[in-house]
Amino acid sequence: EYLRSAQLGVHPLSTGVMNHQIALPNKLFEYLHAGLPIVTSDNRAMAEFVNQTKVGEVFADEDPVKLASAIRLVLEDHAKYIQAIVTSNVLNDYNWDRQVEVLVDLYRDILPDTEIGTEPIVVGDLSEGERFTESGILVVADAPVHIGIGPRNSAGQAWAWARALERERPNNVIAESFAIPSTRHNFTVDTTIPLLSWKSIWWQLNQAQRVTQTYTHVLLESYLGVLGTLNGGLFDQDLPFLRAQGVHAAIVFHGSDIRDPDRHIELVACSPFVETDPLFDELRKSVSRVREQLPSDVPIFFSTPDLANFLPRGEWLPIVVDSDTWPRTNAIFESTIPTVLHAPTSGPLKGSAFVDDVAGRLDAKGLLRYNRLSGVSTTEMAEAIQAADVVVDGLVLGAYGVTAIEAMLCGKLVVGNVSLLAGSKAEGAPIVQADPDTLEAVLVDICASPEKYVEIASAGREYALRFHSGSYSAQVLAGFIDNGA
Repeated sequence: EYLRSAQLGVHPLSTGVMNHQIALPNKLFEYLHAGLPIVTSDNRAMAEFVNQTKVGEVFADEDPVKLASAIRLVLEDHAKYIQAIVTSNVLNDYNWDRQVEVLVDLYRDILPDTEIGTEPIVVGDLSEGERFTESGILVVADAPVHIGIGPRNSAGQAWAWARALERERPNNVIAESFAIPSTRHNFTVDTTIPLLSWKSIWWQLNQAQRVTQTYTHVLLESYLGVLGTLNGGLFDQDLPFLRAQGVHAAIVFHGSDIRDPDRHIELVACSPFVETDPLFDELRKSVSRVREQLPSDVPIFFSTPDLANFLPRGEWLPIVVDSDTWPRTNAIFESTIPTVLHAPTSGPLKGSAFVDDVAGRLDAKGLLRYNRLSGVSTTEMAEAIQAADVVVDGLVLGAYGVTAIEAMLCGKLVVGNVSLLAGSKAEGAPIVQADPDTLEAVLVDICASPEKYVEIASAGREYALRFHSGSYSAQVLAGFIDNGA
């Protein structure tokens, strides 16, 4: 960490000792692995190494003027030397993973009749093509396609899409999810990238080399890049590098990262964006910036179906939900007083104030039991959905979310605003339409005549399995892989 805080490494080893002329000191490679260009004295071995790899500059020993000149040269064109560290392959050649092969080969030559293995593989630091299954068994795969998906892992979708791809194409795809950890949620992911690493030049340089040597494709979330903040942090800033390395890239959006608030106001009468809110102003700025920079020749996907209204040339990549976690349970409306659940991830964007008002008043009248949840675990959410008859997912955005999918898998009646799904592949979602103006009438009718809604609820699981079990999403991603391979 101390070395990474610098911009370059100086190694002024004296030339007056014969052994120094043939030395490549450890510190030289520690500098490089910390992402530091090198300024070294003109000892023969180090000078040849630096000049050949172009990872720094050489100065005449005991000449402070030439030392200062070499340092200025590196600082004035710092990016050039950083790029040389990546392209010269020194990080790949001079590390233990590579040198252990040399050492083991040497022992095999010396002891030809002795069985000599390599180091055991450590969980969490697997070689390419290797993964431990949930049962702890190491599997080794060889595939022509290696796709990285991240770095948001919103709602655990990067991981879910990766697993869906590997299930559908077990012999020709290795999929890896990666993510910067969220302060709000902790979803399963293959590789977690600490925020300090994301901003570290050392990690960025190693990531650039890994992307070059490993990935054939990347699917990047919410317009973020794959190389940390090396080029700025955004998709369009990393795209030239990816193209130069022959890596096929696509973008996937999840919702607020591309949903234009002003366009939403035009489309939805009850749009929450009519309210004055600093968050909405920030969304306007970020969405505007993304739309201006959106490449015209890169595949675009979106996970929330209403985004078809905001990304006309995009393709729906449905959210994947594990159906085993959300099994169909007891029949609905067995009690004369139905239980209505509302568990929003974001109250303002789900119209929770309207739901609380309407369902709260109907609860007070004894027409229903209202269960309001927020910030609960997956287990608690599953128990709440299984105990409910009706799940109100959202009233103001115009599309359904993860909670609605979970409820449909459990065979519950879902109520929500799906007005923006008209004309999309998700148009037939078995969800009872309601908005802030109609919610009370809808809930009153459900309480009075629940039998009218049983068929809609029973169709929910089949719909969710068709679009949200992973198979459909894997087919969509296979199109990207096949067209870009």
